[in-house]
Amino acid sequence: IDDSLNLLDADVGFLNYIGDSRASNLKELVHPDDLEILRYALEELNRHGETMASLRCHRNETGDYSWVTAMFEWAEERTEADSRILVSIQDVQSLEKNAFQNDIDAGTGLLNKAAITKLAKQKTQNSDNGVVMLCIVDLDHFKEVNDTKGHQRGDEVLKEVADILQDVVGSYGKVGRIGGDEMMLVISHAQVQDAETLRPILKAIRERIETAFREPTGETTVTASIGSAAFPADADNYSDLFKIADKMLYRAKGKGRNRYIMYVREIHGDVLHEDPTGTGVRKTASSENKTAFIMQFMDTFDKPQGVQVGAEIFRIAATYDLDEVYVFYGDMTRSLHGFSRSQDQTLRESTEGKVTLEGKESVSSMPFASEEGFQRVFNEIGFLSLDVQGHEDRARQCPRTWNFLKENGIRYAIFYKMQNAKKDGYVVYYNKREVSRRFSESDETDLTYLAKMIEIALRRS
Repeated sequence: IDDSLNLLDADVGFLNYIGDSRASNLKELVHPDDLEILRYALEELNRHGETMASLRCHRNETGDYSWVTAMFEWAEERTEADSRILVSIQDVQSLEKNAFQNDIDAGTGLLNKAAITKLAKQKTQNSDNGVVMLCIVDLDHFKEVNDTKGHQRGDEVLKEVADILQDVVGSYGKVGRIGGDEMMLVISHAQVQDAETLRPILKAIRERIETAFREPTGETTVTASIGSAAFPADADNYSDLFKIADKMLYRAKGKGRNRYIMYVREIHGDVLHEDPTGTGVRKTASSENKTAFIMQFMDTFDKPQGVQVGAEIFRIAATYDLDEVYVFYGDMTRSLHGFSRSQDQTLRESTEGKVTLEGKESVSSMPFASEEGFQRVFNEIGFLSLDVQGHEDRARQCPRTWNFLKENGIRYAIFYKMQNAKKDGYVVYYNKREVSRRFSESDETDLTYLAKMIEIALRRS
């Protein structure tokens, strides 16, 4: 602030805390009964160079106030012409009650999942609140950053993206992090009422993220895919609104990433009730049924005959909606076991939770297995996940692998490299469909675990 209490700059966390990015003066945020305390604090600052005061600060859009401690000190570069004051605010009322759930995501300064979800639900409870544009932003190739450059760089990328989103959205709405590299925008403003007025915002976000992570070589390492839907035009409740925006996000992913798709019923149809294979979202068994499947898989180890690998990979493919599964053991020119999904078959889950998928035995090869670059990109537990729609750096690292996957129409691949088997071996999972959604982290963990069990079964044989 300056010595007239005008706000000169504020971090994202503070703006989200007060709930008003348009505030221009500190006096606007302080309870009227505490303005005298504020005046006295400035007098003490002039006398001592720093001071602290306890007062009530405007906390959110509903007009609530909360007791805070405010530390005032002169900026180090203070001059006669530039007398800026640094103010650090700590919510003490909530801490004293030990009941304050911090609304701010520590890693990005955005609202956390609980806070942004609560806001979205409040805004969509009544159409009298006006138009609400709900947008879901997911970073493309973010996992690649973590895998190749480390989680510290990943954290830096998230913070940079958060700053871009906050800057572009500004006073039009709020931005929150809903998990991993996924963010949500809740835009509720008189100037943003439809797709045409939302488009410049989403376009700016897409272009600024693309530019921010463009390497000197011209390669872009991180981009963003965005899906959006409007309340009340597209859905009259938060749950359906989120589902529509999420489905538009994964259509953006399926069309090549680095783009935004705004829901238009005339173009996209009734996505809430369409066939599961047409949504752009991978339809897999429920998490409960996946857990039951893994437990059953484990039980086979207690039986004399052990795991029948050939039969089990059919069940793995059905449970996780995979197009192809192969097991290589010793011979990389011909798979030991293989499954290929029948063309245009739809995953079906019965009322009892059993998942079925029609397919046939299949044979494949791994002519790229000896490629040095391919061997280098596995992690320490023998896991490798590849998204073939991009990742130019991986394509340069292992071109033979990349060419094989592209030539065979494989869009997503997971490889498990056997660690302790008697022979060299791999368990390989492929998805080929345009509508395939990327593997979730929980699915990747499950598939790695199942592959490890297959390795143990082959080691015993």
